[in-house]
Amino acid sequence: MNKNLSVRSAERNALGLHFKDGFWEILLGSFFVALAFQDILEEQGISILTSYTPAIIVFVLMMVFYLIAKRIITTPRIGMVEMKLGNNPQRLRMFVVAIGLQLFTLLIFLLGINEKLPLWIIESPNWTMDAIFGLILFLFFTLMAYTIQANRFVLYGFLLGLAMPIGVILKAQDPTLNTYPSMFAGAVMVLFGIYVSIKFLRDYSIP
Repeated sequence: MNKNLSVRSAERNALGLHFKDGFWEILLGSFFVALAFQDILEEQGISILTSYTPAIIVFVLMMVFYLIAKRIITTPRIGMVEMKLGNNPQRLRMFVVAIGLQLFTLLIFLLGINEKLPLWIIESPNWTMDAIFGLILFLFFTLMAYTIQANRFVLYGFLLGLAMPIGVILKAQDPTLNTYPSMFAGAVMVLFGIYVSIKFLRDYSIP
């Protein structure tokens, strides 16, 4: 039993080390900052799907940066650990839950676009949908924080989850105000990611 616990602890430490360079936070933070402009584009008459194009472009570009940075910066310093989901039932369950949350989010999004949401959602306050998305984001980041042993991801989930309904409420006052909460949350992720990256380079310097 103690041996199994030691193995699980070692695996969690290795997984946490994989996110210790901060590059994943820079990637996601940049995406959420770009995503904040979606409502502005939609207000200018651009279709919903087209308004997501800048965020998608930023995500693709940052993903390229992430893969290159992992290869030339992270791997030479800490190596690379390959983990198989089937070897750890707990990790497999967390992976299934995370994928389930993402699929549920996609389902709600598609139903909203096609105006096929349940009646109770349609008749609820206009921030209800965003509150649901915010709760899903918070749960996802909390699960991630537990998995990789990085409490700062709970803060990201809280800021992003709160930003969505607050943005809708602010939109009633001014269409441009709803971009600020998501932009702020994304900027916090980017700044934390840069700080973590600098600390990583300092702690795992190459002679």
